[in-house]
Amino acid sequence: MTKTEMKKEVIGRFLELVKTKYPNYDIDDEGFGRLSFVDGNQVIQLHRSHFTVDYYNDANQQTKHDAEGMRFDLNSLIGEYEF
Repeated sequence: MTKTEMKKEVIGRFLELVKTKYPNYDIDDEGFGRLSFVDGNQVIQLHRSHFTVDYYNDANQQTKHDAEGMRFDLNSLIGEYEF
């Protein structure tokens, strides 16, 4: 499996995990290598090429907690592959 294929598989598996574990977030594909997980005015972003999960400084505590959970889940998935 190529590196690109591995990255696509990780992103796909991560999105399925987010849909089941964080159903309150809508997934918005903004293009430009970013995915946004939106819950009202709270936004968490995934940068596809760097595999980073970020949120805005004014995010509420629940959003920060969810983002940390998403980071953990993403890093667990990445650990299953050798990039």
